[in-house]
Amino acid sequence: MARGGVGVAIVLAVMLALGGCSFVLVEQAPPRARWPEDNRWGLGLNRCTSSPVIPLVDSAIVVSDAALSGYALSRGGDAAPALAMLLLLPAFPYLVSTFYGFGATSTCRTYLAGPPYEPYRQ
Repeated sequence: MARGGVGVAIVLAVMLALGGCSFVLVEQAPPRARWPEDNRWGLGLNRCTSSPVIPLVDSAIVVSDAALSGYALSRGGDAAPALAMLLLLPAFPYLVSTFYGFGATSTCRTYLAGPPYEPYRQ
């Protein structure tokens, strides 16, 4: 393997090991059944991640992986499809992390907005 190939393999391994920023860095709101009792002013219990920046980083990684894969595919050659799929491999955990992060931050913003909440449904 060429020197550049080792670097690509290391970057791919690190990205797969991380699995997505939102899974690691986004703090969820408490379960919805506990909202009315937890979210009272002065208790300091209303902490969660409301900013969509972390899921946006995940989505930027997905887009850049897809662009890099498309570039590898456009270069042609016999190994291009295999290389493109290999480059897309780290995008899947980040894609799932993106959806998780946007859902969790949206729920947090609803939680932090305070009562009145819509009735809890199971």
